[in-house]
Amino acid sequence: MQIPVKRNSTDKARLAEALRGFAATEHPVTVDLNGYGAFPPRVIFIKIIQPGPVMELHSRLKKVLLEELHFDQDEVMKTVQPHMTVATRDLTKASFSEAWAEFEEKEFSASFDVGSIFLLKHNGRSWDIFEEFPFRENG
Repeated sequence: MQIPVKRNSTDKARLAEALRGFAATEHPVTVDLNGYGAFPPRVIFIKIIQPGPVMELHSRLKKVLLEELHFDQDEVMKTVQPHMTVATRDLTKASFSEAWAEFEEKEFSASFDVGSIFLLKHNGRSWDIFEEFPFRENG
């Protein structure tokens, strides 16, 4: 929901505190998935049926990043297109057409509850969970 940004290690505590406060005000949301889509020439994804709640969550998170943490405008995603990525950088442009032909008509549906957000840290090769921030309980 947010593009990667570089921060000093001294900023981690402040960032975590702001995200903890943000998450504590959020309620869990259900995400319903149905079918596949693509962002040619390299991305295949699963569609989110009703992206509104995810987009609204992003809008509230963006406000925290800009106003509380003073991120620059170019560090924050202006809009999001909620989806679940199936293949991206690991899919070459040459193999995209072949893979998309396989997924384009394939059926898929599922749903899951989102009850937290995560702060990730890159270890030089991949992303690791640095901290999880649970949403408040319903009710």
